[in-house]
Amino acid sequence: ISFPSSLRRIGMRRRITDIADSITPHALVDLANGLRLGVVLVNRDGRITEVNASAAGVFRPNSTIFDNIVSPDDILSRWDELEIGGVENARMSVERGDRRHWLDAVMLRPSVVTGIFVFRDITIKLDAQEELLRERGFYRSLLGQLGVGLILMDVDLNVLWVNDVAEGLCSEGEVGGRDKCHEIITGSPVACEGCPAVAALKSGEVESGEVRLTAPDGSKRILHLVAAPL
Repeated sequence: ISFPSSLRRIGMRRRITDIADSITPHALVDLANGLRLGVVLVNRDGRITEVNASAAGVFRPNSTIFDNIVSPDDILSRWDELEIGGVENARMSVERGDRRHWLDAVMLRPSVVTGIFVFRDITIKLDAQEELLRERGFYRSLLGQLGVGLILMDVDLNVLWVNDVAEGLCSEGEVGGRDKCHEIITGSPVACEGCPAVAALKSGEVESGEVRLTAPDGSKRILHLVAAPL
């Protein structure tokens, strides 16, 4: 007997809902501690009753959680309109002292008198992205003048950006098609042997080395690569 995928998805959602309904706030705190997520328990008025270690640097017990949330502007109304058993996602900006935190948060309302905020502090990530965007133009110009290619990629070796020099290594029309660096540069489905980028992603350190490759046009090339994890 086979069932439509839509029915299977409904059944899975029901099982997940049943499991979620059985999780107590304190069990959720224990789970979040293991994942290094911040958890804030509040009463019906939004007054903080308990925070875990990851949340202690952002929110203070016995204060009102909305006092320090500066964005989004409608966060209080969204909380007031959240139904019992409801879940709401929000990116929040929180000020504590002279520091601002950016949080990817989930608001949960398991009962009339209890609320839960679970969040991941993404301040460092956003600051790094902003710094990278600010300096990208400078480094692009500098490395281009030195004839150095620059490729920005993710942990799966998918190419996110290349400068003009590195673009010359790529086959025409393939930067916007196949994504992985070895596919774009060599046409190979696997990473180059001894690739420093693979080594750097595994070690977390700067790695360097020479890679011999055959370009899609048949030409032989030797590249000296330096890879640094961001």
